[in-house]
Amino acid sequence: MARRRGGRRYQFRGTLYFGGSCRPNPGRASIGFVLHDDRDDRVVEEFRAYLGFFPITSNGAHYKALIAGLQHALWRGITHITVRGHSLLICNQVTGEYRVDSPWLKRYCDRVQELSSQFESFEVEHIYFDDNSEARSLAREGFYNTIIDRSSRVEREILQGCSDPESAREYILEGRCDGYHSIQFILDTIEDQLPNSYAVVQEICSDISDEMGRSCKLQNNKSMAALLAIS
Repeated sequence: MARRRGGRRYQFRGTLYFGGSCRPNPGRASIGFVLHDDRDDRVVEEFRAYLGFFPITSNGAHYKALIAGLQHALWRGITHITVRGHSLLICNQVTGEYRVDSPWLKRYCDRVQELSSQFESFEVEHIYFDDNSEARSLAREGFYNTIIDRSSRVEREILQGCSDPESAREYILEGRCDGYHSIQFILDTIEDQLPNSYAVVQEICSDISDEMGRSCKLQNNKSMAALLAIS
């Protein structure tokens, strides 16, 4: 699939290899991606992350890897991107060749579509398992990498994005696709500094719990983060 859009002055092409890993499936998950600058075929980023203890399927892990990779590509100023993964299901769902029947995977797929619309062009290529060895290796290593980005830049972004209850609602519903640790840090930051917005977030979690018919004990931000991530 290829999409082209106009309006940007600079042309910066990149290639993203992505992959996810689960133990078992569903179970604990981690993600990895490799981002290349196509101008000189240089690797500009290798990323791995552990998603937490809540259960997630391998398909969900692949989607989260793709979402994280697209976010980082945008942050780096890439305007044209080709994404490559060995999951035929995810690749064909993103291109529209396959339907997305799962409501959870649809949320991830919608997030991919939202991010992909910000590139001048966006292409998806399915590759063989062995041709995605770097991203797969990073995903496996992610189980041992539990570092959370708690930098002041990230905190400022959260405070700006959640400055009022309605903004917080949109921020949380968008951000919950991006992984367990980011969500927990968002919740911790809002709870500490934006009490009015935090009340809305608690309401969102309660509503989701009711919709899913789950008897979740939302006693802390860890349990809330897990609910948001799998819903």
